[in-house]
Amino acid sequence: QTIYPEETENDGIFLNEGLFVNLGSTIGEPDIRDVNFDGFTDFGLLACSSYPKNVPYNYFLWNEEREQFEFGFTIFGASALEIDNEEQYLINFDYTTDPAAQYRYRYENGKLVRCTGQEQNDSADPMDDITIFYDDSDYIMTYENDVAYIRSRYAAADSLQVCELEIRFVEGLLPYAACQLARQTLEASGSYTEITEVMDDRGTVGLSATGGVSWDSPCADVRFYGVGSAGTYQLTARYFLEATEGHGTAFHEMMNGVICNAQSPNADAEKVIMSFADAYFAGDWATMQGYLADTQARKDVYTGNGDQVRYISLNGVDSLAESYLAYVCLTFLESPDADSYTYLTMEANNRDGEYKICFYGLEK
Repeated sequence: QTIYPEETENDGIFLNEGLFVNLGSTIGEPDIRDVNFDGFTDFGLLACSSYPKNVPYNYFLWNEEREQFEFGFTIFGASALEIDNEEQYLINFDYTTDPAAQYRYRYENGKLVRCTGQEQNDSADPMDDITIFYDDSDYIMTYENDVAYIRSRYAAADSLQVCELEIRFVEGLLPYAACQLARQTLEASGSYTEITEVMDDRGTVGLSATGGVSWDSPCADVRFYGVGSAGTYQLTARYFLEATEGHGTAFHEMMNGVICNAQSPNADAEKVIMSFADAYFAGDWATMQGYLADTQARKDVYTGNGDQVRYISLNGVDSLAESYLAYVCLTFLESPDADSYTYLTMEANNRDGEYKICFYGLEK
């Protein structure tokens, strides 16, 4: 079979000057892989003669019925194209930005389809359990280690003014504890002169920080999405004062529209444990009795100010999924100003998926 440049199509997105081969070069050799997930080997040829940053390839796909290769699509190829065979995505890297932008494509109904901003993030490790909506014509998402960043597509690489939305997972901490850790990080940076706690529309604590009143003063807003004992997603928007109505507003809309799909390791048990703890600190004995294995137990409720209690972490809940009996510990502060932790220890049992509290008590 002979392949001709005239068989390709110019989609107006990727540069396509024809078909080229740079034998023996680290860039430009034929790319031979299955790129449409049909089990047959396809190949790509260089689509331009020079390439300062991105290297477009024309890919030809094997048609088993016709027993020949046919033009499929043009995309940045070779090392800039990764294949996720499990999820059946093509992952493309655009090096015109620093760091490189990452995009996901599907091959559907004979066409290459770029995923929406939601799906770009929805299936990307490590943010599998959180969905965040953004306009991918204005913003790009990149990954650095286990942290995702959403930045302006048009920001200058050497700009001193940071504008970004950072998304990270804080393992093992409930939202309040994650908030205190974030506050310490903001304070340690030395960039912010005022850091205040705020409550978002979900009633979850967050942070707002400013570093002055000049146009380039740094600003930060932090929001938290808890997934129970597993940990908390932390979203940090960074921008400068003059960009408050631009990037700042856009980042707020992204954070407010987040959908968190994650679940606790043992959601049913955790709901019982936390409902019991809420009732305990509220002094609600009637509700507590509904969770006790011995409903005739002697009344014992929290005698401090339950409104001041701040939950830090919850451990041991996942053990209840496999064990009849397990010890669960809720670590908390008796007030925001407390200098040491207190522990609500509970002995819980699991009878065919019904969870009850057999014993509980406080420890310092």
